[in-house]
Amino acid sequence: MRTILAILWSEPTAPMVLDLATRVAKTFNSHVTGLAVRPTFESFIPSGDFGLALSQDYIERIQAEAATRVGRLREMFLAHAGRSGLDHGWIEGEGSSASTIANVGRLYDVAILARPDIGGSAEPEIMLEAALFETGRPILVAPPTLPPETGRRIMIAWNGSSETARTMSDSLPLLKAAEEVHVVSVDSGMVPGPGSADVARYLERHDIRATHAHVAAGDRGSGGAMLDEAKRLNCDLMIKGAYTQSRLKQMIFGGATQHILNNAEIPVFFAH
Repeated sequence: MRTILAILWSEPTAPMVLDLATRVAKTFNSHVTGLAVRPTFESFIPSGDFGLALSQDYIERIQAEAATRVGRLREMFLAHAGRSGLDHGWIEGEGSSASTIANVGRLYDVAILARPDIGGSAEPEIMLEAALFETGRPILVAPPTLPPETGRRIMIAWNGSSETARTMSDSLPLLKAAEEVHVVSVDSGMVPGPGSADVARYLERHDIRATHAHVAAGDRGSGGAMLDEAKRLNCDLMIKGAYTQSRLKQMIFGGATQHILNNAEIPVFFAH
């Protein structure tokens, strides 16, 4: 993981993203690029017959606020990179955040960004989905508060799916650097595929020793059971394939990915 993209959106969440990016960078001697996107006015206003007539003063105020936010994020990133001694670069996009992330993120080994707030601005969720679905690369999601360490004790939330198999493959550098690796599957969350014991044997061929367990979800749901197991094992990072079920189905009915994304207290490494 020699190239890391740190995607920044707000001043309150930037420190968690930067701290997490620094931890990964120091493990792998990585280059870290900070990215912030300044949305244009057109990004917010419908066009055509649904367009809105707004004053020029309002338009200029919105644009000025966006420019100020991105400027502060740039200052935060550069100051943090300087203090941490990071090999770093900075990209400032303009326009659609989703398009910018899709275009930029495809040449980074991992993108790191903050967990979207439930009920907050929709933009962080749009950015996360662009990084996850449009770059072809994995993402690492920072919780509101980071644990003291990241990557020493890793849990693979295994469900037998191709999404999780890909995520595990993408995370092999992290797994090789860990002190403990635990493979956990949950009875209600499995799809037809290999079990946790099979995963442990696969990892052993990569010189990674891992424990394995298959647990009952009970009334917790598979996502809740995974989080409980990660806490019980004192893990500081989770590896999880994203959206084995469709995003729409998980938004309506719930699902393991959505539950973990909304509630994890440790960083989660996702790929789809």
